[in-house]
Amino acid sequence: MNSFMKELENAEKDIFANSSSSEPLGTLNFLKYGNSNQVQIEPLGHSAFLYTNLKTFEVPPLYNDNLAEVLEESFLTDTSDLSINNPVRLQQFWEHELDVTSLFHLEPTPCLYNYKFLFDPKNGEITSFSEELLVDPSEASSSCSLLRAPSRAQYFVKGTSEQLPFLPGGMAQPESRVCAPKHENSKFEEFNFDDELLVFPPGFQHGLVFDKPDSPTWRLVESASRGTPPSTSNHIMKSEDNVFVFTLEEEKVEFTEDNETMNMNLTITKDDESYEELKSFLKVETTSQPTLLSKELLAEQFAEAVDITKTVPDFYTKVPDLAKTYPFELDTFQKQAILCLENHHNVFVAAHTSAGKTVVAEYAIALCQKHMTRAIYTSPIKSLSNQKFRDFKNIFENVGILTGDIQINAEASCLIMTTEILRSMLYRGADLIRDVEWVIFDEVHYVNDVDRGVVWEEVIIMLPDHVGLVMLSATVPNTMEFAQWIGQTKKKKVYVISTSQRPVPLEYYLFTGPVLPTRKDVNIKYSIDQSLHKFMSATKEILNHGYESAKLAVAPPAKKTSSKFGPVSGVTVVSNPQSDKNLYISLVNVLEKHILVPTVIFTFSKKRCETNASSIISKNFTDASEKSHIKVFFDAAMKRLNENDRKLPQLKQTEAFLMKGIGVHHGGLLPILKEIVEILFSRGLVKILFATETFAMGVNMPARSVVFDSIRKHDGNEFRYLLPGEFTQMAGRAGRRGLDSTGTVILICKNNEVPEKSSLSLMMTGKPTKLVSQFRLAYNMIINLLRVEAFKVEDMMKRSFSEYSTQKQAPQHEKEIKKSQLLLASLEAINCSNCTDLNDLYNANCQLHLISPEIHSTLFMSNQASKVLSSGRVIVLRSFNTVACVLNFSITRAIPQIKVLIFRSKDFSLAPVIPLPRVHAPPSSAHNEVLTIQARDVLVVTNHKIRFGAEKLFQCKKNEEFKRVYDLLMKLFGAYPNGFELLNYKKDFKVSEFYLCEKVLRFEELYYSLSNLNCLACSELFKHYNEYFQRKSLEEKMDFLRFSLSDQNLALLPEYHQRIRVLQKLNYINEDLVVQLKGRVACEVTTCDELLVTELIVNGVFSTAPPEHIVALLSCMVFQEKNASQPILSPFLLKGKEEVLNIATVIAETQLECGLDIPVDVYLEQLNFSLVEVVYHWARGMPFSEITELTEVQEGSIVRCIMRLDETCRDVRNAARVIGDPLLYEKLEQSSAMIKRDIVFAASLYTSQ
Repeated sequence: MNSFMKELENAEKDIFANSSSSEPLGTLNFLKYGNSNQVQIEPLGHSAFLYTNLKTFEVPPLYNDNLAEVLEESFLTDTSDLSINNPVRLQQFWEHELDVTSLFHLEPTPCLYNYKFLFDPKNGEITSFSEELLVDPSEASSSCSLLRAPSRAQYFVKGTSEQLPFLPGGMAQPESRVCAPKHENSKFEEFNFDDELLVFPPGFQHGLVFDKPDSPTWRLVESASRGTPPSTSNHIMKSEDNVFVFTLEEEKVEFTEDNETMNMNLTITKDDESYEELKSFLKVETTSQPTLLSKELLAEQFAEAVDITKTVPDFYTKVPDLAKTYPFELDTFQKQAILCLENHHNVFVAAHTSAGKTVVAEYAIALCQKHMTRAIYTSPIKSLSNQKFRDFKNIFENVGILTGDIQINAEASCLIMTTEILRSMLYRGADLIRDVEWVIFDEVHYVNDVDRGVVWEEVIIMLPDHVGLVMLSATVPNTMEFAQWIGQTKKKKVYVISTSQRPVPLEYYLFTGPVLPTRKDVNIKYSIDQSLHKFMSATKEILNHGYESAKLAVAPPAKKTSSKFGPVSGVTVVSNPQSDKNLYISLVNVLEKHILVPTVIFTFSKKRCETNASSIISKNFTDASEKSHIKVFFDAAMKRLNENDRKLPQLKQTEAFLMKGIGVHHGGLLPILKEIVEILFSRGLVKILFATETFAMGVNMPARSVVFDSIRKHDGNEFRYLLPGEFTQMAGRAGRRGLDSTGTVILICKNNEVPEKSSLSLMMTGKPTKLVSQFRLAYNMIINLLRVEAFKVEDMMKRSFSEYSTQKQAPQHEKEIKKSQLLLASLEAINCSNCTDLNDLYNANCQLHLISPEIHSTLFMSNQASKVLSSGRVIVLRSFNTVACVLNFSITRAIPQIKVLIFRSKDFSLAPVIPLPRVHAPPSSAHNEVLTIQARDVLVVTNHKIRFGAEKLFQCKKNEEFKRVYDLLMKLFGAYPNGFELLNYKKDFKVSEFYLCEKVLRFEELYYSLSNLNCLACSELFKHYNEYFQRKSLEEKMDFLRFSLSDQNLALLPEYHQRIRVLQKLNYINEDLVVQLKGRVACEVTTCDELLVTELIVNGVFSTAPPEHIVALLSCMVFQEKNASQPILSPFLLKGKEEVLNIATVIAETQLECGLDIPVDVYLEQLNFSLVEVVYHWARGMPFSEITELTEVQEGSIVRCIMRLDETCRDVRNAARVIGDPLLYEKLEQSSAMIKRDIVFAASLYTSQ
């Protein structure tokens, strides 16, 4: 080999000796070609010199041809290395006695767990420990552990319903039986810390010394030798909150060494060498968040706001080796986010549109590629996934995409997918999740979406512990609350990085339309144009003069402007297509004049988008070069379609718009046309774009200005003003970073109407919509979780964002329970022979306190109240726990007011509830007070009155009259020691209403039943009752707190039980909540109503139907648009429709019977048969141009429905596999193949080269 290298060096010298090139020798590259074992020398430089003296050399062989002979000679026959001094060691044989009975004894099962100790990073003390699974021999169908055996390769990416999901992060490990239960003949026995501690671990010379904690007994396997613990030791272990927490002392640690010859105690300090031996004995993991959290740690603030006002001057020192570099200086919030990612902290970035949030996502992906792990980027809509695939493909090498209809490079290090796909992967236990380091949630504020927001919550809850979260969102007011929920759910801190600063500030204008001749003489001030009036500056300052100039522009000077929102009085309002056309022609003229293009005009109607675009078709915004570029790109994209599809009217119309520099973008547009418009707009070739709200979703396509056709939209239920968050999302498209100093936002004032200033101000500067939970229960979720024993559906509900406000009080409730337990333990038992029925006295008094306010509030409003509650009436008060004498009664503003006289001492401490019928007598030292009370403060109205003059009482300057009243009250107490007589409520108040009579009779019955209790004879009744009341109050408080902590307090628990009854009644699960065959079928259906599809399969509706009929009937569960024309169906399709409706009716009626409040007609409204005819003919091969003539539904909606149908066919096909129906499986494959053709499934411009 040395001679070979010398020959290569000589060849290099020969080459450069004959050339004028200055290429260094280091630039030569050795390239191996195939298996020819030849090496050729080539320079790496790009010199124009032609090397003609290149030589080819034979590489020495890696091994000889007679390899077998060499190995045999070297290792099998050569004896030169054998020891001649000790030949006995070469072969050893141990004699042993044959013992057949030993075969009957099995060794104990090896322990699969190891203790993992967690140290406090501040002081190095052991804070807690947990059991760590060493080996998990289980499979994906029986275990949720990340250590389980991998499944089949074909299920690596998407998993299968037969696999269990991985254990969600933040959820406690399922309890495992480390040791067998105690048995009479078993070697397993009770092992107590008081007298039976293992001192010597197997294989160790030293043993730890433990204290004797107050702890529950443990069950361990009996060891061959067991040491006896010494009586005294240092504090190494203590029990706290039923969680054993280890603490390692700083100064010294004691060991015990025991052998056959001696016993001794050895004290080792930190300076000794053996101290490190102890630390090596324990498996240590230093982490800021322990895996096993005590109850106190649950109260920790898991969300931490990062101060972005502080710069990071040492950023490049902290991160010397950036995973990805940028050609520009990063903003402060981006640097802070990257620091968090480098430390593997969860990050929540909330910033305005175009602020640079994507940098954080890109860096997370770069980190994964650096660490050779995976990143998953989720988006709310599929079109955004396609766009991100193209963007990331230009940045990173290994990028893949997973959507319902596209799967490209599914095992890439960066995977882009919709959130629904990720949820399916989590429920199906896809092994790919093991490799994921970061999941990036784009547009997290989409969690507010009523229909799909629940998906975000499910995914966040279900992600395993090792996965980090990067959340990107528009500015929302409750970022800290949302981050705290995530942190508490995952038991990891979330760092919130929020900035309200826009990279390009916005200015807001009102456009009042063309100036009419009658208004040419109006002197409109403070306007940059006669029809464009500045309303708000870039500093968020409202300009009143701009608003007033806009109002002047829409009204003639002689007419008065209206103070309310609506047409100006005296002005004729004309609304017709011609006026709208003139309005938009005037608008685009202003935009061109002030160089405000490219412009996005948001219009909240698909039809109006095209109408408005047609109104300016006479304008031309492109030159010859741009037209050529547009034509070439459009024709290249059209080559993906067949000849017939290229003649579609929508394609011709869109091409005509694009050639003029005009674009249209809405959901009714064909997907390929939407992509053409987006790409041309990003290249600056579309100058005026009419778009709906979806264009503002996530795509980084800023414009010079944004125009709002209206500030009102229909949200599916009603017309309303835009919410501040919606307006901010769309307005944020204005302003191109690095190109524009400010962005321009224009609001069109149609029909001479100027919106109210308060409405505009609220919409522009109001707080965005808070993140609100949309969590709800679905049958698919319930059945998927019932398959898993490690966690329950209640666990999912408890961890949802909707339950966060309740669950965040859990740590405080735990503390209060412990405090109440201590107080309860400190109370002494009541040892009294008379007070055996105190519980009856307590229960009756509680009921009286519940009934009393209701009847008194009603009775005191009657005509007899003033007579009954006359001066001198003795009543018992519940608010002040004493008796009172009525002085005056009146009704003020429909509220009874009672002035009373009471006697009590300042330091008089009474029981919270008076034990009726006994009443506390005021002490002799009591002082008098006059109070005004209401009906709810009265507990009992007695049948006693004290005669005294109320007026004389207040006229008397001395206390004689009060003393006389007090003496009369004491005589009354003496006359009725066991309680006062109750007023005859029915007679004195003249009660006639039936419901009130019933309550009054119940009240009187309870009161008089108390006189039969034995405890009334007790001389210390008040004391005993007070003690008993305290005990019951603590017990009830603890019960309430435990209920708050239990699953029974979950808001969705009643609905969960109702849905469980539905599943049981339809035989999806049995009485033990075990998933049955129908339940396994339902698990496969994720794109539509799982119960309805399962019932259709089980009842054989699809068994006799041909493939085209099956896919046509399935469309009724996929198509959601309203106001579509009714189709013309064949008799076979009509029969299938009737069968679908009948089965759906049975499901709806079953839900009603089980308590779900979903009317049958509401459930049936979810089925839309408008595209059944269209899908049927499409499956039979009808061209798309003819399909569009069968319905009024727009082309884009048809394509979207058929593409979703392909996913549904895949679900039903998998369901057929589960149920074991190969014929149905084949039919669904044929159905999918029939609809996957032509323009509907044309390749995306983003994902194809």
